[in-house]
Amino acid sequence: MGLALFFWWVINSRDMKYSSPLALTLVLFGSLIFTVMARVTLAQSKPEARTAIHSLKPFDASLHRLPPNFAGHDIKLIYAGLARRKERAEKGEFETTQEFEARKLRETSAPISPGLSLDSLLAFDIKNSSGETIYDADAKAMTVAIALGKPMSGTTFLGSMRDFTVESAYEKDSYEGSNAYGAKVQVTRHRGTSFGLAIDNFKDFGMKRYLTSLTRKLGYSADLHKTDAFVIEISMDVETAKRVKSGLTALAVVKLSHPPTFTGTFYSKPTYNKPDEYFVIHNYLSAHLLELWIYDKNTGEVFAKLKTV
Repeated sequence: MGLALFFWWVINSRDMKYSSPLALTLVLFGSLIFTVMARVTLAQSKPEARTAIHSLKPFDASLHRLPPNFAGHDIKLIYAGLARRKERAEKGEFETTQEFEARKLRETSAPISPGLSLDSLLAFDIKNSSGETIYDADAKAMTVAIALGKPMSGTTFLGSMRDFTVESAYEKDSYEGSNAYGAKVQVTRHRGTSFGLAIDNFKDFGMKRYLTSLTRKLGYSADLHKTDAFVIEISMDVETAKRVKSGLTALAVVKLSHPPTFTGTFYSKPTYNKPDEYFVIHNYLSAHLLELWIYDKNTGEVFAKLKTV
């Protein structure tokens, strides 16, 4: 309000014309103050963004509470370190066998990322987009169903393992496609990259065939509509459930298996009736699951620890 009155006085004063140098200087100076004040106000009113906290040391499974906004270890950083090690695993042309064996021994004991070795206990947040978290007020129980997929090696699905997605990124665009008869259609192209855990001992944790609540509401009940899942039920009162449901997160506590990394590629060709093209690269850490935690990401409070059955 003070600045507005100031501008009014400058512009309407009988002793100063708006075009005079002094008036123009005062107007520009006032505008600068107003701009700075506006930016400060906007900066103060903008809510703080919560930054995920990645761990840089081996996970401590004896903890009963995690830091707020804890995100486990950085899977992309660990995968990149292991991939570089894999590239250096071959004997060089000008390297003697003795030199090669000595180098392999050094690299085996070297960190896979800062503070972490091949034998470190690791923990990763699970992106449970195909599962669900649902509360039953009558039973006073929160059910967390963690969906499992089958990892791919090359273009082949592996039935001997199950996988969790930890991180993923997708993008899409479109182009005009045509079939052999010249019929044209607009094709949506989906491309993505994911990083996940391929679990070799999933049967030790009581995997079930699970039907989501949405699927049940739609009237489906056959096994083909179910998904492999780890299902965890937690006794919880209504008020706690209201407070924590949106932040409940699954954390996989693992050790790396051999070979520690592999990659799969999924491709689906578009058709005239289904004009969607998919190309996804899946990057996996081979892992032996030790525990599965359910915690509130907002506060770090741990509600359940699932171990082998």
